[in-house]
Amino acid sequence: MKDFDIVAFGGGKFSVDEKRYISELGLEENQVKNIQGGDNMLSVLYSKATLFVYPSLYEGFGLPPLEAMDHSCPVVCSNTSSIPEVVGKAALKFSPFDVEDISHTMEKVLYNSSIRDDLMLAGLERTKSFSWEKMCC
Repeated sequence: MKDFDIVAFGGGKFSVDEKRYISELGLEENQVKNIQGGDNMLSVLYSKATLFVYPSLYEGFGLPPLEAMDHSCPVVCSNTSSIPEVVGKAALKFSPFDVEDISHTMEKVLYNSSIRDDLMLAGLERTKSFSWEKMCC
């Protein structure tokens, strides 16, 4: 993954343990960025991202993958909880407990523009199934 920068949005600065883990993975410190900001910054990041990775173990609904899809950002995500139902076939899924599965799934999208393009289009189509009006009323 040294061909790409990694952005973690929100959650505060990296802890000592997180920094150590980043180093153990062989990633350069300046390759992994922790960015804070509001909705506008998040929107910019989604729009510029090559891939959105969502390894969540538990979600009540799973809005972030849909937000990424709405910005034409391909999504790979956890195959647990409500997430598969939310993303449908518009994302590739992995076991959040299997680092090799996560890595393989990410690489499949990062290094294959055809898969990436298909996921971008499928994601935009998937977001049409959701709206605040449909979800709240």
